[in-house]
Amino acid sequence: MNYELQQEAEDLTQKVQRVFGQLVIDKQRLPMSQLQSRGIPAYVGEWLLDSLAPGIGQLSPEEARKVQMWAAKHIPASGDQKLIKHRLSQGEVVKVLTPVEVNIHLEQGRNERLATLKLLNLNKVYIADELLVQHPDLLRLGMWGVTELVNTTSGVSILNFRPMQASVNLELYKRARTEFTLDEWRDLMLLEI
Repeated sequence: MNYELQQEAEDLTQKVQRVFGQLVIDKQRLPMSQLQSRGIPAYVGEWLLDSLAPGIGQLSPEEARKVQMWAAKHIPASGDQKLIKHRLSQGEVVKVLTPVEVNIHLEQGRNERLATLKLLNLNKVYIADELLVQHPDLLRLGMWGVTELVNTTSGVSILNFRPMQASVNLELYKRARTEFTLDEWRDLMLLEI
């Protein structure tokens, strides 16, 4: 890349950071974090990284350690299913980052809301109506989120759910669009920066 093109890319990057502020995610940080080795999608890793170590540029050794420690504690590896189930059987409240999908079972006068947590191989996890009202996408597509689990006499239940979700503010994008030339906006949309 010649100097002029490199300077244009740097100028556009600075403009994007100025206009969008904290909404900007430096996608080059994800590989440094080693989060994808935990088997999570890139968008989940980026959300997690932005939550634990927000910023632009290289991860510091302290930030990388913080992210890895959190991941080791809250993102179950493929061999952790039995360990987590054991912790639940011992009465521990377990917090994990996992996709949650909810189905409603209507059978002979019983209405049950049961979640599936595929990373833990749990299929009949109870979830309260309040959480479904707060997060209706659990019923639509399922959602990734930090899920607090407890084992009760009725079975495993979700105590709390903090979704990992992005919301789109179209008004913000309309206002931001006026800050960019057509070529800059195309470069931004096509990720050519």
